[in-house]
Amino acid sequence: MKNLLLSTFWGGLLYTAMFFALSFLTVLFFKLCVYYAKSKSAPTERKEPAAEKPAVEEKKEAPQPRARRRVHTIEIRPDEINRIYVAEKKNAS
Repeated sequence: MKNLLLSTFWGGLLYTAMFFALSFLTVLFFKLCVYYAKSKSAPTERKEPAAEKPAVEEKKEAPQPRARRRVHTIEIRPDEINRIYVAEKKNAS
């Protein structure tokens, strides 16, 4: 009985490792097939870097940082309050 238990343990462990390796290789194979199919189907365009780049590059303005919103902290006692209503503040424009 003891010998049978060890043989099923080692056999199960071996089959698990083989199934993992087979699954890993299968996924790797399909990913390589998709990669090669995409690279072969993509049109190859030759670009001449000197002809396409302008001599002087325009400088982009840095985005202005947003004004921070003021955050108010409140304390809520759940034994005294049943509901909380939140209303958005409307701009006066």
